[in-house]
Amino acid sequence: KRVTSIINDGDWCSHWNDALLTQQALDAAQQKAIDALDWIDGDYDIPDDLSGDLRRETLLHLKAKEILEKEKRIRLPDLFVKSEAMLPNGLPLEKASTLEGQVVHLESDYLEKPMGQIKPDVCAVTIEDGHWPAQPLLVEITVTNTIKEKRLERIRAKNLPTLEIDISRMGGVVSFDEFKRLVVDEVAGKRWLNHPWMTQEKSRLDVEIQTAVDAAVVIEQRKAEQEQKKQALRQLPIEQLSQAYLEAIETYGWYRARAYDEPD
Repeated sequence: KRVTSIINDGDWCSHWNDALLTQQALDAAQQKAIDALDWIDGDYDIPDDLSGDLRRETLLHLKAKEILEKEKRIRLPDLFVKSEAMLPNGLPLEKASTLEGQVVHLESDYLEKPMGQIKPDVCAVTIEDGHWPAQPLLVEITVTNTIKEKRLERIRAKNLPTLEIDISRMGGVVSFDEFKRLVVDEVAGKRWLNHPWMTQEKSRLDVEIQTAVDAAVVIEQRKAEQEQKKQALRQLPIEQLSQAYLEAIETYGWYRARAYDEPD
């Protein structure tokens, strides 16, 4: 009875399995961190002076490159552009064009290197497949830092296909399998920052829109001129209108009497 009372009021100061239990807990925590892409081991050369968020973001960049190197494929979202303008009557005019996305395969060689003022997270080359050509593909992985306008301008100045994968849209902790599925198979969280097709297609749509606006302006001008002529006729004395009408009938009759084809 006395021993039971002591145990109820006591705490463990040590245990014969402390070392084993501590290692098991550490291994479990480390595996959980690895699964959550929140653990950096010696396989990655990441500076120790980075903050926790920056180290995790750097790890995700490396993991994305590692995944694409292994899978050698990626699902690309649709390319979409539109052009808008306002017609003379105040109604909006819009033209849009879409190039359907698809799964493309990647060549085995990758380079992560500076390209002038930009350094993409992943550089790849697509293999021609269907309507998708063989061309460079740059991938930017966004975790916490959004793509600023100045960086976007530098990317568009290169005019290379550049895809953003926004991990922050997934929310919460992301596992390796979820991250792999997002990078390779999903289109959620992906958007095109730039593509030559978008630039060319936008220029083409802008020309079509401007042509349509110019044609609408001409039509409106003709309508205005016709209305001015009608208003001018309405201002004439009835006697003058009657005489002009009679002369037109006589001229028309003169042509009808001498030809089978009616005049315009």
